Amino acid sequence: MSTVDHRRPTQRPRRSSVAETLVLIGLTWIVAAIFVVLVANGTSFGPVVLVLSWTHGLHLGDVIALFVASAAAFVVTAALVARR
Repeated sequence: MSTVDHRRPTQRPRRSSVAETLVLIGLTWIVAAIFVVLVANGTSFGPVVLVLSWTHGLHLGDVIALFVASAAAFVVTAALVARR
């Protein structure tokens, strides 16, 4: 009597293409940039770090938002590259 193996063949998880990874990385950094612009436009937290004109300047809150958004985008980028 013959035995038949009815188990499903194991499938490897699908790896994303390089183009998909690059698009996701680009979108990550675009979202980070939009976040920084929105924070800089809508708030004026902290002292002025850099005077750009008589009515505009770079506040400490803007610098912190830049660092936070950049760090988050870097972590996401590293995870996407590692997944690849």
